[in-house]
Amino acid sequence: MAEDLKPLIRVRGSIKQKLTNLEKFVNSINVESEKIPTLSEVEVRYKNNEFLLKDFEEVQLKIETLCEEASLSEHYAEREHFETRYTSVIGFLYEYINNKQKDIVKNQTEKVMGGFTSEMHCHSDPLQGVLVPKSKLPVFKGDYGRWLEFKTTYVSSIHSNTRLTKSQKFQLLRNALEGYAKRLVDKIEFTEDNYEVAWARLCKRYDNKRVLVNNHLKSICNLEVIQKESASHFRKLLDEVSDHLTSLEGLHLTGEVLWEVAIIYIISSKLDKVTYRDWKDFKSKNEFPTLEEFLDFLTNKADLLEAIREKNSEKYSDKQSGQNKQHSQNHLSIANLKCNCCKGPHSIYKCPEFLKLEVPARLEKVTKLQLCPNCLLTNHKKESCKLGGCRVCQEKHNTLLHGKTECNVVNLVSSPENPSTSDTEVKVHSEASILTLGEHEASKTLGIKWMSQADILMYDISPMKSSTAISKRQVLADISQIYDPLGLISPCVILAKIIIQKLWSLKLAWDAPIPNDLVVEWDKFRDIQI
Repeated sequence: MAEDLKPLIRVRGSIKQKLTNLEKFVNSINVESEKIPTLSEVEVRYKNNEFLLKDFEEVQLKIETLCEEASLSEHYAEREHFETRYTSVIGFLYEYINNKQKDIVKNQTEKVMGGFTSEMHCHSDPLQGVLVPKSKLPVFKGDYGRWLEFKTTYVSSIHSNTRLTKSQKFQLLRNALEGYAKRLVDKIEFTEDNYEVAWARLCKRYDNKRVLVNNHLKSICNLEVIQKESASHFRKLLDEVSDHLTSLEGLHLTGEVLWEVAIIYIISSKLDKVTYRDWKDFKSKNEFPTLEEFLDFLTNKADLLEAIREKNSEKYSDKQSGQNKQHSQNHLSIANLKCNCCKGPHSIYKCPEFLKLEVPARLEKVTKLQLCPNCLLTNHKKESCKLGGCRVCQEKHNTLLHGKTECNVVNLVSSPENPSTSDTEVKVHSEASILTLGEHEASKTLGIKWMSQADILMYDISPMKSSTAISKRQVLADISQIYDPLGLISPCVILAKIIIQKLWSLKLAWDAPIPNDLVVEWDKFRDIQI
């Protein structure tokens, strides 16, 4: 254990030495006034040692994990001592750099103003008298977050300076702009009177308090998350928050007003694009919309959408009512349907008396009843019938009237002399309610069996022994027997698919028994007779 600690303690000693060297550098700044380092040198030192604490913690954690229990308190004290030294020296450097940067900005501003005065005394041309180096002017590139800073500096040093003519101010304004902000004023003719026009256009675009506030709130919400505690990260976070709060105070946004605006910003960010756009177009009687106005806006929006939905529902209801009425009429006509042959409550296609006749007798019956020979209905002739023709020869007559019955209809239409093949081979197991039909090809349609006389489609599932446990494999095997390529029995097949979907969601093993509720549902499905 002690051997493992030696390399780690050596690494920790190296990190502590770096901190000691940094402390010596800081002390030299305070004591040796003749050898004050440059700002660049201080910044380099700061950046090189910013993550010393992170390196120390990684090594220290390993040491504390491997050390004996008796020496643990000693290592804890070592950690505390290092963190105290680190926070003190890094905090000093951070503050020193900030103060130096502020001094530089202040000196540059003073030089700019001094340059204005001296140059104006040396030149009679008002445009030449303001050719101050561009780097010394406040610069604005169109960033809303920088507008207030630019506006404050520019107004105090240039716009409000009574010693400058409007032509000089216009020239300085052009020099101070870059990017999109510069394009706003580039096409304005350079004249003394147009300076106010250019400045007004710039203010109109960027002096929008609602936009400025939202940008600051957005920046606060999007501040970088601190992954691990660090003095430098905390200071950076505090500085950024302070900057934004100071800017908001400059917009006279504090207290309850700031609280309401912040709440509105958070909630409005959750709105859909259309509603958010409508809210942006909302005109408030106040400079900033109040929370009450925002909630009223949402309430009115909800009321409007509900009214539109109810209106659409009424239209849909009227349309549905018309459809239901038509459906009822159709249903009524079907319910009142009577066979033209025997007057029974069925169509002539299913009439036992009509079906037992030979084809010539059927033709004679159709002629006698004045039925259309194509659809076997009344009130129109064959020439105007829109129904398709014979399924055997495609001629304009009903399939039941086709003459070649010996090869086409004999196995599909039952008669006393030649009963339907499907009728003779159907065996119904009443106990299990499972259908077992003959395998003669004439009684099947693409795997689905057809009882022609009753015009009923059927399929069968192999019987399952009562002792067999119902598993996912067994259910899938039984359902796979149902062959329905044309979708003729879709209402039944969909029930099977729902059962499969439920089984898949349970994530059962293939041979594991299925739950009791699905067993009941499966038994009901198998009991269906089609």
